[in-house]
Amino acid sequence: MTRESVLRTAARWIGVLMLCAAMPACSDESDPAQSEAGKIIAAFSCPEGGSIVAGNNTLMVNGLARTLIADFPTDPNARMGILFSWHGYNQPEGDHHRLSNLNPDGNPDLPVVVITPDDVEFELPTGLDWQLNEGSAEFNVDLQFFEAMVGCLSAQYDIDPNRVYSLGYSAGSVMSALLHSTYPKLVGVIVAISGMWFNDPQQVNLIPLGPSVLTPTWAPLDPADRGTILLTHGGRTDIAAGIINLEAMAQASFPFLQAANRVVIDCPHTGGHTGHPDVVPSVISKFLSENRVDEVSPYLTGGYAGFPESCSLLLP
Repeated sequence: MTRESVLRTAARWIGVLMLCAAMPACSDESDPAQSEAGKIIAAFSCPEGGSIVAGNNTLMVNGLARTLIADFPTDPNARMGILFSWHGYNQPEGDHHRLSNLNPDGNPDLPVVVITPDDVEFELPTGLDWQLNEGSAEFNVDLQFFEAMVGCLSAQYDIDPNRVYSLGYSAGSVMSALLHSTYPKLVGVIVAISGMWFNDPQQVNLIPLGPSVLTPTWAPLDPADRGTILLTHGGRTDIAAGIINLEAMAQASFPFLQAANRVVIDCPHTGGHTGHPDVVPSVISKFLSENRVDEVSPYLTGGYAGFPESCSLLLP
């Protein structure tokens, strides 16, 4: 964290403390670091000597050299959220970074740092580039990488713990679903572009490998955790790795997520295994700006508006 950011943060909390002194009902709840998301982030650490700056970065995480691209907003000293963007199977991170074209200043009042990580080339049944079968950070190198990235960013910058988001395409969408399942009080808002959920037995059974080969250990979704998901899927030709029908996965996802008390924006299209043509970066920025992990989704109370006509709101 820069000197200017430290001074700004100190001034803000001095003001909060002075206000608290004048208010008998003031409590630690006014401190975002005391939220569930803040407590989770506080448990993450940056690897020794690690840092994240604009552009290409390498972090050593438990003996593995992990790379990522970081895109910061215009003012990197401002309070910001984090948007993780995970690439698809056999898709170079640079291609995903270029095609996603996510804007850190999409909402200048609520900027985010966009993090595009790279994989270590897992294959089924362990995963598809990302380690997707294992739901525990103790054994999953990609969850360890995620925790390290969050740890470094929170150590260096003024991060809003209630605005940590994840977006993914294909296998990267499954990685986003894994983050939501593992850290629901931190990553409660995700964008899933042609993905699936490995904690839904029905979806696992739809993969031709069979349940005896693919045995994910994801945590179940707890309805008490809530969550908001923007989901796109591309029709009958939305096929991944030659064998996984993501349209079938999307249809199975709807009752699964509804039963788990998740709010879903469903955005179907007919373009196959690719992104929705109308769910452009500005739509994604709007979606993220409207949702925080520490608040009930505004879409539950009539705040849903301004999304493509092909999209619809599915409530729990």
